Amino acid sequence: MPVKGEFFQNPGSSGASSFYDYQIPFGCKIPRSPTTSSGTNGGGFGWSGQVYPNTSSCTRWTFSTWIKKLLVTDEIGPIDGGTFYQMFVSNIANNQGANLCFSYGSGADNQDVIQYRGSSNVVGTEKFTDRNNWWHLCMIFDTTQGTQSDRVKVYRNGVLLDINIGSVYSQNANIEFGVGQAYGSHYYGLFYGAHNHSEGNSLGCQLVVAETIIRHSITGDTIANYGYLKNGVWVARDPTDSSYINSTFGSEGLWFKYADSSNLGLDSSGNSNSATTTPNINADHQVIDTPTNDGS
Repeated sequence: MPVKGEFFQNPGSSGASSFYDYQIPFGCKIPRSPTTSSGTNGGGFGWSGQVYPNTSSCTRWTFSTWIKKLLVTDEIGPIDGGTFYQMFVSNIANNQGANLCFSYGSGADNQDVIQYRGSSNVVGTEKFTDRNNWWHLCMIFDTTQGTQSDRVKVYRNGVLLDINIGSVYSQNANIEFGVGQAYGSHYYGLFYGAHNHSEGNSLGCQLVVAETIIRHSITGDTIANYGYLKNGVWVARDPTDSSYINSTFGSEGLWFKYADSSNLGLDSSGNSNSATTTPNINADHQVIDTPTNDGS
């Protein structure tokens, strides 16, 4: 069914798939950890035993994915009175690095909001409590910008959110998620916690994700490259549409379509940046419930 965004207008349940100019056939369920620590008991996609991204500098980087939340804080309850996290992207070296994540837990300010966790922590104000509908998350980093608030822009269904991650970065600073950290314990992951960040306190799934894209070192990236409003509905744009982003991802970019159930971490960008580890992700985690298909 169509994504019910801030400007929703229902195109009707019959023939909904024909409403979308670009189809997203598959998604992936993300398992969550059954413990308060050792978050790798959950599931996700990782690059272990290698330095990824394989570059030492990055001032422009974008993360885009479609998400359906399956649980919210009130349904899970705080863990031991604390806060826990569901990662989007994690780049860790020797137990230091940065994460982009959802936070859940005690205290209203930490419940169902987006956080940047690194040298400084930045917490968003918008709540993400809808567990019935797909929505689009896009984070566009460009530290070459002179204005602090322009260095990181976070969007939900095309609407700019109130979270100033740009305050973390000086002009032209390297973006941690876009550079490799050449240490023995380096780990780069999508959608699951590592280094004692957990995803939940019981078995099950926390998220469903679809159409995950990273673009690396691309000049002039904007939210229009990832979606647009059609009859008031925020819909996905074809990532290969050359009239927008020239069909490129940058050499350290990736595109997860989740189309191959035997290899859900397969990179379709042409860069061969497939995940090297997929803990607790198997063929049963592929789904046909997507932003353009209700699974029927």
